[in-house]
Amino acid sequence: MVIIAIFLLYFGMNFLKGTTLFSADNTYYVLLNDVDGLQKSFPVNIKGFKVGLVADIKYQPQNSSPFIMELYVSKKMTIPATAKVEIYEDGLLGGKAVRIVFDEKDLSYVPSLKSRDTIPSFTTGGIMSNIQNDLLVKISAVATQADSLMRAFRSLAESQHLQQSLAALDVTTASLAASSRQLNALLNNDLPLLFSNVNGITTDLKQFSGNVSDIDLAKTVNSLDQTVGNLKSLTEKINSTDGTLGALMNDKQLYDNLKNVSDNANKLIFDIKENPKRYVHFSVW
Repeated sequence: MVIIAIFLLYFGMNFLKGTTLFSADNTYYVLLNDVDGLQKSFPVNIKGFKVGLVADIKYQPQNSSPFIMELYVSKKMTIPATAKVEIYEDGLLGGKAVRIVFDEKDLSYVPSLKSRDTIPSFTTGGIMSNIQNDLLVKISAVATQADSLMRAFRSLAESQHLQQSLAALDVTTASLAASSRQLNALLNNDLPLLFSNVNGITTDLKQFSGNVSDIDLAKTVNSLDQTVGNLKSLTEKINSTDGTLGALMNDKQLYDNLKNVSDNANKLIFDIKENPKRYVHFSVW
């Protein structure tokens, strides 16, 4: 029972590791500078098909490549001497995986690797590495643009024109504050007085309208009509030759006679001034 339990334990542990118990595997060695997440029992694939596993990883710091990775690969797989081991990222989480790559044409004329041979290796990035590289390039470009933008903002902030504009804005703000205070004073003091005056004017207009409504407009119109009639009658009498005033205004001969009398009077006065002796006699007693 003890022997069976030990055998089952050993079989189970190797089964979990992926190690075959009843078939021999070829052993290959790979020199690495950095394991970068590689662990024992990682599968070894050829074009996605599992052909073995990582048996062990040893660290020997005295060597130029300090890590030696031991691979178990099924003897059924023929691997040409031109093959290489690729360490790549598997999946989006960045896990490492191992695969053997070679050209299938080499199987026809290139010798095959033997057990315990050393296979050269190389490392490639996966999807996350490409994303990180692209992201780093974009971040670098964005950082450069942000730096240029910050320098532009700094130049603008230190510009004399901006300082002058800010000073002008302060003056404008002060003027607006003063205007606001004046407007508040107008609304609080002058505007109520103005409304009071408007109310007084409205009251006077109402009183004037009431007085106008009390006037006997018909009587006033009749009086004006009579006055106009009298003026019309007077004008007709003046224009006619019947009255004295009409005769004076319309009789041309009378006008001429009056003009002759005026001329003769002027001549008489002039002659009296020139020859007063003709008209005035003085006698001394």
